[in-house]
Amino acid sequence: MHSFPTLNELYFFNAANAQNFELWKTAAPLNVSENEGDVNQLLVYPNPVNDKVTIQIDNNISGVYFGIVTNALGQTVQSFSFQKNEVVGNFQLDIANLAPGIYTLTLTSIDRTLSRKVLKK
Repeated sequence: MHSFPTLNELYFFNAANAQNFELWKTAAPLNVSENEGDVNQLLVYPNPVNDKVTIQIDNNISGVYFGIVTNALGQTVQSFSFQKNEVVGNFQLDIANLAPGIYTLTLTSIDRTLSRKVLKK
């Protein structure tokens, strides 16, 4: 594990190229957020899952959602879409064909992105 120096909440690290070193900076931590969006807006269960995972979105949020499932390498292994309205609040996604492992389920609508980690048994 590497540690990176910080100054005024900025993270610094060196990236070597063939001629010299460059100093890079970023204002965010050097990791990917597990949960984007409000934690109460998206529920994914059961987790861990065997075959089908239920996706439940907050009742106040309607619209068309486009989703992807990515593996630990960031590769998209499944994509889907569905229409969410006030009446239909849940969507079941069949992931029986995926190998056991940790996946990230990401939903995107016109004005938000929500994501959760899913453990496939």
